[in-house]
Amino acid sequence: MSIHTKESAVKANRRAFSLVEMLVAIVLISLLIGIAMFSFRLQLITVKKTKEVGINEVLHFNQLRASLSSVKFYVVDDYDMLGFAMKKLHFYFDGTPDEIDYITTNPLFSDDIAVVKLICKEEKLVYKEEPLYGNIDFLRPQVLEQSRETVLFKNLSLCNFGYIYNRQKRREIHNNPPSSVIISLETKKQKKNFYVNVKSDYNISKGIIQNVIYPVE
Repeated sequence: MSIHTKESAVKANRRAFSLVEMLVAIVLISLLIGIAMFSFRLQLITVKKTKEVGINEVLHFNQLRASLSSVKFYVVDDYDMLGFAMKKLHFYFDGTPDEIDYITTNPLFSDDIAVVKLICKEEKLVYKEEPLYGNIDFLRPQVLEQSRETVLFKNLSLCNFGYIYNRQKRREIHNNPPSSVIISLETKKQKKNFYVNVKSDYNISKGIIQNVIYPVE
């Protein structure tokens, strides 16, 4: 048999790709490309969400810090059981491990002075605000039930407040603004402690204020 005849026989025995095999190959390639594009898109979405969460946390913390650091030096009367004012004054600030009530010149929702309540509840840090000279009694200010509110942080496994007063750490403080507020927040991933300095006029004492409001005759 000649060389030419052998080559012809080899070519005749070669099997070409069928239409079905080509379609299967195209489908497999398309699936691989689709999976790769889906993974890439999912990665982009995850990165975007991570950035948004980080930006929101920074924004909310800055808002919270601005509000707390601008506590207004506000003095209110004490009242007796009949509702009459007594010659006894206290500064408007009340802090417990779960709640803080104060008056700030830098609220979130308006440009006016407002009463603010921070609440740790249901794995969230909630901010509530009511204008001081709005619907409330400014002599006995308090945040109303229908006050505007927003959630600053959520999905918290721990949320509580602490206070620095007279260089000592306290769990609670009443009728006096502290020098600093400690905000402890914890999630499944991390734990954070924020120290916010309270800017208030400590040069004015209760005695001086009482003598101004209730001068000795």
